[in-house]
Amino acid sequence: MQPKEFVLSKKEFKRYLNAVMRMPGTVLYKQLMMTRVLTAVIFTIVVMAAFLAQLPDALQSPVRLQSLGMTTLIEILLLAVIAWRMPPWNLRRRQMRVEKLNGLKGARFRDTSRVLVEDGFYLRQTGSATVNRIPLADLQWARLGEGCGVVVQFSTGMCDYLPASAFSADCPAPAWCAWLIEQAAAARQQELGEPVPPAVTEGETQIRFTLDAAQLLELMDEMSGLARRTRGYWRYLAPQLAALVLAVVILIPLAMTTPPVAAILALMLAAVFIARTRPLRRAMLRRQVNRPEMALFLGPQSVTLTPQGVLIRRESGDNLLEYSLFRRVLTGKKGIYLMLRSGVQAQLIPNEAFPDAAARQEFVSQVSQRIQTV
Repeated sequence: MQPKEFVLSKKEFKRYLNAVMRMPGTVLYKQLMMTRVLTAVIFTIVVMAAFLAQLPDALQSPVRLQSLGMTTLIEILLLAVIAWRMPPWNLRRRQMRVEKLNGLKGARFRDTSRVLVEDGFYLRQTGSATVNRIPLADLQWARLGEGCGVVVQFSTGMCDYLPASAFSADCPAPAWCAWLIEQAAAARQQELGEPVPPAVTEGETQIRFTLDAAQLLELMDEMSGLARRTRGYWRYLAPQLAALVLAVVILIPLAMTTPPVAAILALMLAAVFIARTRPLRRAMLRRQVNRPEMALFLGPQSVTLTPQGVLIRRESGDNLLEYSLFRRVLTGKKGIYLMLRSGVQAQLIPNEAFPDAAARQEFVSQVSQRIQTV
C-alpha cells in the first residue's frame, strides 16, 4: 500500500506546520507551548509594572482607581489573546523563513515528492536528489491532521507530512496510517542490515566519525561563533534586530519621563546583552544538545560526497542533501562546517574524522568546489 506522488506546495507546507504544532509530542508543539508561556510571562510583567506605576495617583480618587482597574482588565484580556494567537503565527513564519533561506522555495515547492516503504525502511524523496531514509522501527505514530493530510513522527523527533492529494480510494489515509503502524511493528521484530541508498557509488569521497554530546556541544559552539562572522547569519537575524531597534526607539522617549518604562527598557537591553555572553550561550547550547531530538546527531555516522549531493548516514537513517542547499564551508580549530543557505544551520564534521591536515583540506576543497558549481 503506497501513496501517490504529490507536490508539497507552500500552502500545503503551512498546513503541515499548523498540524504539527497542534499535535502533542512534536518538537514544534513543545516550542509553541514554551513560547506561549514566555509571552504570557512577559506581558504579565509589563502590565503589572504599568499598573503599579499608576496606582499611587489612582488611590487618590475612586474614579481614577476604577478607570485604572478597567484599563488594566482590558489590557490583560487583549494581551491574553495576543499571547495565545501570536506564537503559532510567529513560529510558522520563522520556520517558513528558514526553509526559504535554506533553498526550499520557488521550484523546490513545485518538486514532486514520493513516500515509499520498502525493506523495513521509510523512504521520502523530493525532486531528483533530496532523500531521507529512516528505519521504520523508529516510527512513533502516523495521524490524520486537522483539515489536512497525514503527519508521521519518528522517535528521533523527525516529522514528515503527506497531503490529502497523496491518497486515493485505493489507498485511503486512515487505512495507510494503520498499515504503516503495522509495518513498523513488524520491522521491530527483525534485524535490519545497513541501508545502502542507490545514490552511493564506489570511489566517492567518504569520511566516518562518531559524535558524543560533549563533542557536539564544542562543535556547535565553534560553528555559532564562525557563523556570526558571515552576512547570512545577520540576514537571518535581520527581522529580530529590526524589531528590537523599533522597540528601543519607541521606549526611549517614554523612558525619559517615566521611571517604570526606563526600568523596563534597561531590563530589556540587559537581557539582550546577557543572552549574548559566552557563559549563557554555552548554557543554552548545552540545554539544546541534551534535548531528546538531538540524539539524532549523535553516534557513528558518515558523510559521503556523491554526484547528487552530500549523503549523511547515521544509525537513525540516511539523508541526501543537494549541493544547492549549502552556501559555503567554514573551517575552525575543532572541525569543519557545511553551512546551509540560512547561515545558522550546518553539517558538523570534527577534525578527528580526517587522518591528517592534508586529507582535511582536500575534503574542504572538494565540497567547496561542488557547492560553487551548482
